[in-house]
Order: sequence, then structure tokens, then C-alpha cells
Amino acid sequence: MTHFYKGGSELPIGTQCSCPQLTKSNCLKLTILFWGIVMSSMFSLSAQTPRKDSGADGLNNLILQGTVVSATNGKSLQGVSIRVDAQKQRTTSKEDGSFTLPVKHRNGLIKFTYIGYRPFEVEYSTEVSLTIKMIPLENQLEEVEVVSTGYQKIPKERATGSFEFVDNKLLNRKVSTDFVSRLEDVVPGLSSAKMSPDLRGNYLNINVRGESTLSPDKFPLLVIDGIPYESKFAAYGLANFNNINPNDIENVTVLKDAAAASIWGARAGNGVIVITTKKGKFNEKTNIDFNMNVSIKDKPDLYYYPQIGTSDYIDLIGDLFNRGRYNATLGYWGNNVEPIVQRMKDHKDGEISEEQLKAELDQLRGYDMRDDFRKYIYRKAVNQQYSVRINAGGDKVNASIGVGYDKNLNELVTSSYNRMNLQGNMQFRPIQNLLINLGLTYSESKKNDSFYGVGYNALGNGIANAPYMRLADDNGNPLEVYIPAFNPTFQDTVAGGRLLDWSYKPLKELYDSRSEQINREIMSNLSVQYAFPFGLSIQGLYALQRNINPIVEWKGINTFQQRFEINNFVTWDDKQVYWNMPVGDYRYELNASSFSHQGRLTADFNRSWGKGHQVSLLAGFDIREVGQDMRASQYFGFDPEDGTFQPMQLGREIQMMNGLLGVNNLPDRNVFDQLRNRFVSYYGNGSYSYLKRYILSGSFRKDASNLFGVKSNNKGQPFWSLGLAWVVTEEEFLKDSPFSLLKLRSTFGYNGNVNNTISAYPVMKVETIPNGATGQNYAQINVPPNPKLRWERVGILNLGMDFGLKGNRLNGSVQYYHKTPKDLIADGQVDPTVGFASLMMNVANLDTKGWDISLNGKPFVTGNWEWNSNLVFAYNRTKVVKAFLSNDNAQYNVSKALSFQKTAIEGMDLYSLLTYRWAGLDPEDGAVRAYLNGEVSKDYIAILNAKVSSLQNHGSQMPLYFGSFRNSIRFKNVELSWNISYQLGHKFIRTTFNNYSFLNVGAGHTDYAHRWQNPGDEQHTDVPAFIYPSNSAASNIYVSSSALVENAGQIKLRDIQCSLQLPQLARYGFKNMRIYSYIQHVATLWRGNKKGIDPEYGKWIPDPMMISFGLNFNL
Repeated sequence: MTHFYKGGSELPIGTQCSCPQLTKSNCLKLTILFWGIVMSSMFSLSAQTPRKDSGADGLNNLILQGTVVSATNGKSLQGVSIRVDAQKQRTTSKEDGSFTLPVKHRNGLIKFTYIGYRPFEVEYSTEVSLTIKMIPLENQLEEVEVVSTGYQKIPKERATGSFEFVDNKLLNRKVSTDFVSRLEDVVPGLSSAKMSPDLRGNYLNINVRGESTLSPDKFPLLVIDGIPYESKFAAYGLANFNNINPNDIENVTVLKDAAAASIWGARAGNGVIVITTKKGKFNEKTNIDFNMNVSIKDKPDLYYYPQIGTSDYIDLIGDLFNRGRYNATLGYWGNNVEPIVQRMKDHKDGEISEEQLKAELDQLRGYDMRDDFRKYIYRKAVNQQYSVRINAGGDKVNASIGVGYDKNLNELVTSSYNRMNLQGNMQFRPIQNLLINLGLTYSESKKNDSFYGVGYNALGNGIANAPYMRLADDNGNPLEVYIPAFNPTFQDTVAGGRLLDWSYKPLKELYDSRSEQINREIMSNLSVQYAFPFGLSIQGLYALQRNINPIVEWKGINTFQQRFEINNFVTWDDKQVYWNMPVGDYRYELNASSFSHQGRLTADFNRSWGKGHQVSLLAGFDIREVGQDMRASQYFGFDPEDGTFQPMQLGREIQMMNGLLGVNNLPDRNVFDQLRNRFVSYYGNGSYSYLKRYILSGSFRKDASNLFGVKSNNKGQPFWSLGLAWVVTEEEFLKDSPFSLLKLRSTFGYNGNVNNTISAYPVMKVETIPNGATGQNYAQINVPPNPKLRWERVGILNLGMDFGLKGNRLNGSVQYYHKTPKDLIADGQVDPTVGFASLMMNVANLDTKGWDISLNGKPFVTGNWEWNSNLVFAYNRTKVVKAFLSNDNAQYNVSKALSFQKTAIEGMDLYSLLTYRWAGLDPEDGAVRAYLNGEVSKDYIAILNAKVSSLQNHGSQMPLYFGSFRNSIRFKNVELSWNISYQLGHKFIRTTFNNYSFLNVGAGHTDYAHRWQNPGDEQHTDVPAFIYPSNSAASNIYVSSSALVENAGQIKLRDIQCSLQLPQLARYGFKNMRIYSYIQHVATLWRGNKKGIDPEYGKWIPDPMMISFGLNFNL
């Protein structure tokens, strides 16, 4: 049964938004108004049913069967007219899209017609069941792959630039809360960084063809439905891009070269990711899409950490005790020694026997603190995701509404994340050629964590926690944990014992502090487009992004840290204790309110004439303002029950602990910030093609901003591109070739980068604490003026070849690119008489060369079987051409273990691995040795102060070669796919036992067990002998030496997906029912190092395996 829709009554299409006071209630009111408009439009549409044909003219024993679906979304089509004209046989498709048709001949031609879709004719055989994909009339461009620049949709075959298209099926192959992780291992040239999992979600952490800047803003620009999206409003915490629900995304296009991305000008230097959200279609039957999944993630493998063995640790502490390491601190009021040291002192003083001490230490040797962390602190993470979307369309109106909810219980018992999304798009066509688009998205998320770190290496003393530490006794009762604060006797007697409790029991205090971040965001856009009959289209657009991001930090009086701070600011006399910091909880509120206004006017002209001439032109004007207001307030002595708090004189100087700890000011953490940045842009883009085989493209854009130089020439910067393409298969001499497509293309142009952290004007900071000498409030200039500051520029040359073999058995693309980032803003040398040693200036240049290769094949297709393969290969290497090195000493530029620091040094990789040249251990004493001026040396100070040129360069710390190999096998309704990723061609420095760090920080390592102990050990170990007192210079050389360099290459089985289609449930109303399972972080197939280290995650634990189960269907 086919539905025809008629438009309803006249509808309001937009409201004026007063955005400066966008509260949660206002957001909900706007949302309710929008949904009211949508629902009244959708359900005021009337429908009528056309006549259904009666079926075949006659019956025989030959039956043709099949299914008809939409090519755009795979949904079943009901009421499709199906005819075999030569035999006068006719029928229509059923509700689930299936059909059966009696025919007279085993082979012939069959025709499919349906309102709103292109007619389709195909040869049939009664021995094969047909699956027919019909193309909507409004989506005729979808016959070929279409990519979006954010301004235009371009058939990929007519594009000269470098685009990568990720369709809905590929995007939804993975299961995740965010969309960013779904792009990993899918797009050639797109790399991801996982070295700081604790900051995951705070930054995009993906790069397109490497890095093109030295500033922290090195990630690609996000564009949603043609509008730039500010992905990082907040100064810290979760970034805005986490609000994007992947279930709302229809497809993603990645723009990689100048021709593809230059239309975005000064923000395109790091690449552009264009997101197109789901929209309704005209004359579309009302339908509902539902998707849900549940994911369970294993606890992290804490035993992956190279923690020093408990027995080795106890023996080492005993050795240090015997050497007198703790003599000066035992009994000192300002120091608290760990429990086993105190027991050793008790034994030394004769208070306990040798046997008693040994028994206690032997009991501790059996403990591993990681056992308690896994039992009490970590859990299996559980993520739930639900999504419902309603689509409907008539002749005049269509709409698509999506509702999403995510609930994540993270691996730490104190951590959770919830998100709710409402997203809708409406299109109005009140008269012919006039199209009105209205979009509105509301997102609200909440992230909860303990304010104080509770994870392994974060709770208590962090990396200095003793390996025998226990969080609870055998009955699960919380235990007191050692903290190096004050001597226990001093704690009990100071101020006559009248201070707050000094004990620290982490398990008891686990939920007595909290960091809560709420992120509310509304995005709205209204565009009006009118298309003239002669090919000209004019569009006006306004878009608003508004973000309210309150962060609340709460520290309860039951936490050791809160009591400790209050105690530190106390003074007393014989009669009274003076609580200079009020006794009670502490609450800190940081409220960030950010916005982005976007206005746009564009004219688009498309025309074909003569024999094969076709032109496409776009010109436009953008105006944009980005702003942020930040306010912070603090409440001391806070009572969460009634919201009361106590006054405190901020900034007042206090004799801490009655002067025992010197003086300090009562903390003033209030903030008052305001930021406004404005941008104006003019741009044009055009292409000309002749005979569909010769294509010429060009673009121009000029951006101007208040951020840059005082002179108008520096405020604005032009960006441009030129492109050529030759579709060789359109030539006569290749008509009989095996190629269905062979296309050569070349582009060159300039994109840019914006560094929002600096300005051409001087920046003055008003200090919150009075000057120590004058006692007066003061301000100081911390950023001097730079009137010559200008935009960063990125030149890009791209050479590409697209190909495909007939029969679609093999297709792909091969691209070579050369990027030359220039005028990069970095630390530059200035005349010291100006009062500054350096200044952020346009002083650096980079040079990047690389290859992107994508191959898609069908090794096997027959009957019910289909095998698809996809190979992604990328090579990327960035060299520093020009930079200012402020300090040429080796010790300031040498690499650290798993730190991935930049090396902005001329002639080197941007992330070079630099080490001291290892010369082995001294056979006599196991001391560190390194090469200095070609000679073995133990002159550690001279080695540290040598020039950078003395260091050994091992190449890049980042993968030079990376990609994936994805396969899927389908048998009937069952599909199995898996993805193998690889990262090759890079090195890393592994962690090890650091003599100096252990003595001063308490950080241990399993390598201690492999240290040099006797002459001859140097033949099989590079771990130096343990010495006390330590030599910090020797330790620093060893931990950054070539002895610790390892191959970082590895090949992983990233994920496995299995799905089952259940078409038989369509009779019950569940169309396209699909159940699926997904496993990620499956296994490492090969690793270049033999230490079991996963360098992809830096010093952190690799992501554990996660298993997901889900289902989706249509109604």
C-alpha cells in the first residue's frame, strides 16, 4: 500500500532566539516548541491509498521472487508496481517489500516503478531471488557516491580534491557512545592518539594527514550540516563534540587536501570532517527506526603495570633502613614514615623481636595492592545506548525526529556518564523551487567522578604507593592508608589535640568528593533556498550554537584532603583554636556560557550546455562571532543539606599551623573571564567539466579576524586552490578496457590555521592575590604586543588516481600529498630589552609527505555468499624545516619514556626519538656509561649539557605506516566481519627502574629485579646497580638512553562483528530486524617489542575487551 501525502495548514518556520540568557528551562521551551511544530506537521498530513493491482494474468509453474528496498536507507518499499511487459504479468510488493510473480519464461526483463523513485529495469532469472534497490527522484545524485564539502554536495566522479566518504552502514559497524572512535581505522590518512586515556573525550585526538601546526589546536575542524561546530568551548573537562550522537549521523565526509577543504579557509589546515545528520524525505511514508545496544567492558588489567615486586620492595626498604636512609626523618614532626620503616625502628629499639618483625614483613610480602584496587575500585564498565527516530514526509513538508539516551557506568566505581539527545530536521516546500530548512538539536550530558583520584597510581600517594598497601581488611572494613604528612605523635598532640582527624581511609571516603560536569547545548539553524529555472540558487542561513557548561567540585569534610587543608590554615593559643578556613565542606562552581553565531549568504549556479559543457559556481559571504563568559565562585564551610556557607576573607595572609609552615594566603579561586572573537569571510568555488572527462576546479577565500595583526593586511589572509582531473575511461581508446573507472587528478592550494590562544594585542592579567612586597593588588602584562602576527598557512599538493574494474570486483584510490605548513606560531627569539626572553611569533615551517591508499575488493560473490575486503594504507612523515630552539642543551630536548614530546628542531621529525648514546654498564660497579664526543664517559654533567647534535636520533615516535585490513563475509542473512589494524615504522623508550625517582618519589619498577649486582652482570642487563645516595644525573641519562629503545610496531585484531537479519519478522510489523554482536580490542597479532608493552597507550593500560549486543528494526 503506497501513501500519498498532502500538505497541512500554514506553519511557523522559525523563531527569534534571545541567546544571552539561554537557561535549561529556555532550552526545553524551545525544544518543546520545535517538537510541537514538527508533530503538528507530521500528523496533519493526510494519506490516500492507490489501487493495488490484482496480480498475474495467468498462472504457471515458474515463480519469480524478490524484495524491493530503498537504495538510500535499505528500508522495505510497499506497493511497488512490478511488471514483465513481454508476458503481461503484473504484481505489487508487500509490506515487507517482498513479491512473488508467476512468469512464463525462465529469463526476461522485469520493470519496477514507484511514486517518488526512478523506474528500474533489470534482467531476471527464476533461479535467482532478486534484491532491487530503488533510487529516489530527489536523490538522483546518489547514483554515484556523493561527497559534501559542507557548502556543496559533489558527485565524487566530478571532484578533483581528496575526499573520503563514510556511509551510514560503515559508521554504524562499530558500537560506541562517541562518533570519533567510529572513524578510526576506516579513513586513509586519519590517525588517532590514545596516549592519554584519562583525557579521552577532552580533545578530539585525531589528525588528518598528520599535524600542520605547533599549537595545541591541532585537530580537524568539525562541520555539522554545513555549519562550523565549536568542538572545544570549555577550558577543561569534556569537550562539546561528545554531545554529538552517532545515531543522528547519516554520513561523514573527510576533506583532506586544498581543493576539498580550502572553502573553509583559515580553519581547514588540519583537515575538515563534515557530518551530515539524518533528514526526512518528501513523500515518505511515516516510519520509525529503533536501535539499542548494551556493552560490557572488562576490568582493566592492572597487572600490566610493571610494579616493583612486593618482596623486592620490602628488601630494598630494609636495605635503605640499614644504610641510615631514614635516620634524619624518624621522629621528626614534619615527616611521616611508612609503616614498615616504623616497625624496623621498633625492632632496632628492642620493642619487637626479630621473629616478630620477620613474621610481619613476610605477611606483607603476600599482598599486592592491585588485588584490592580490582576488588573495590574497579568494575566492569557497562554502556547502554538507545535511539528512536521518526521520519515522515508529504508533498510540502518532511521531518525527521531523533531521540537518544546513553547511560554509561565507567570502570571506576565513582565514575558515570549520561547523555540525552533530541535532534530534528524539517524541510518546507511551500511553493515550487523554494526550500526552507529548519534544524534544532538539544543535548544534555552529565559526567560524575570523584574529585580526588581514586584509580591505580592516583589514589593516596599515587605512583609512590607501597605495593603491599591494603584498602580493606579481610572482612572488607576500610583500612587507614599511609600518607607522608606529619609524624603521628605530632598529629595527636599539635594544638593540644584539638585539630581535625588526620587519618586517611580511602574506601570510607570514596564518595565524599565529587566533580560533576553538566553540558547543555542547543544548536539551531534556519536556511531559505530559492532555485531559479536557469540554474541559479540563492541561499541565506543563520545558525546558533549555544553551550552552558557548569562544573561543580565538592570536597566533603569527611575527606582527608579537606581536613588537611583546613588544619594547615589553623592558628591557636592556649584557650582557643582559630579556624581561618571555615570547618565544613567546600564547593566550587565554574560556569561557562559560550556561543557561536553564524550568518551566511551564498549563490550557487549550475548549468550544462552544448555538447558536454558543464559549470558549477559558488560564491558566498560568512560572518561569525564566537564568545565565552566564564564565572567561578567558591563556598567554604558549605553545608550540602541546606546550601548554607560561611564567609572567609579571601587572600588574607595566614601564619600556617601557627607559623610552623610559614605564611600563605587564603585561596582565592574566583574567575571572571570574557572572550569575543569575530571572523568575516568571502569565498568562491567553481568547476568546469567538458565531456565528463576533463575537469577544472578552483576556489578562493579570504578570512579576517580581530585576533591578528594591527595592520589590515595581517588581519586578513587569502586562501586558494586549483585542481585538474581527467576521467580517462571516458576516452574512446579505453572503451574496451577492463576499467569501469580510471581517473587522474591533481590539486594545489593553501589552507590556514587559527590559534585562538594568542592575540596581536598585549594581554594583561589581574592577579587575585596581593603582591608579597607591597601588599597591594596588581596586574602584569604576560603577553606582549605583536603587531606583525598573522595567520598560519598550509600549502598542499595532492596527486591522485581513482580506479575501478568492470564488475566492481576491485576499486580504490592511490594518492600522494606534500604539505608545507608555513608561518607557524611558535616560541621565537626577541630582543631581551623588551622585557621578555621570547615571544609567540610566526617563526616555524614544517614539511609533510605522505601516501593514502584505499583498495576495495570482492574476492568472492556467488549465490548466497559474498566476501568483501577493504585495505587502508597510509604513510605520513613530518619534518621540521624552520624553528627556533631556545635551549640547545641535550637534557632539555632528550626524549622521555612513552611521552611522545614534540621536537621542533630543524631537520628532524616533528616527533623524533632522541636518546643519549648508551655505552653499557661499568663492569666494576655497574654504573651508567654513555658516549661523549665518541668516547665512553661517566662525566654525567658534561653528557647532560652537551649539544642536541650529540644525541642519537632513532627516527619517529609516531607511526610512519598505519592502516587497516577489513573483511566481511555474508551468507544469506548472516554477516561476519573483522578488522585488523597496523602501526609500523616508529620507536619508543620503555619505562624502567629509576634509582633517583625511587629514592625521591617512591616510584618502583619490575626492572629492579634485573639490576646489576655482581661483575659480569653487565653481559646480560642494562639496569644499573642500585646506589645510595643516588646520582640524579646518572639516572636521568639511563632512563633516556638508547638501551631502552624498542620497536613500537604492532598489528592488532581490532574488532569482530556478527549480525543476523530476520526478514521473517516483517509479517509482525518489525521490518529490517537485525540483531548484532560486536567485540572490540580483541587481540594483538604481532608486536615489535618483546616486553609485552603496548606503546599505542603510552604509560597507560590498554583498553580491555568490550563485548556489545544490540538490535535495530523499522516500524
